Amino acid sequence: MNKKIKIKCLWCNKQFDFKKTINVNYANPIFEDEPLFVCSPEHSEKTIEFLEKARNYYNSTYLSLLIALFIYPFLAFVFKKYFLIITMFMSFDFGIGLLIFPFTTPHLIKKVGILKSILIAKTIAIIVILIGFSLLKKII
Repeated sequence: MNKKIKIKCLWCNKQFDFKKTINVNYANPIFEDEPLFVCSPEHSEKTIEFLEKARNYYNSTYLSLLIALFIYPFLAFVFKKYFLIITMFMSFDFGIGLLIFPFTTPHLIKKVGILKSILIAKTIAIIVILIGFSLLKKII
């Protein structure tokens, strides 16, 4: 029973044989020092680049998101007259922030890979920005 162990590439989510893996030696608090495997040297470089950016900006991006989730609804509640304007600013703020820093949860990254998680985050960002523009159209 010579069973081949299949591993998923962290970058592209493609399955490949364990014997062909490249271990990404990069300590990152997001993945809690789990072993990270990729299928090619190019994906290793891209993964390290993404993890560097995540290490530098993930906590501050997450914190600003949490703060905004409390501030915008509070402002919308207090200034009911300006609800559409506040919601429009919230849409632009979240959308542009997610477009620049397309971080998703570690669970989603493990499930679909870094490349697809970036695509999902940027797609959501564009949709949120378009919602902001539709609100702008209603205001004007």
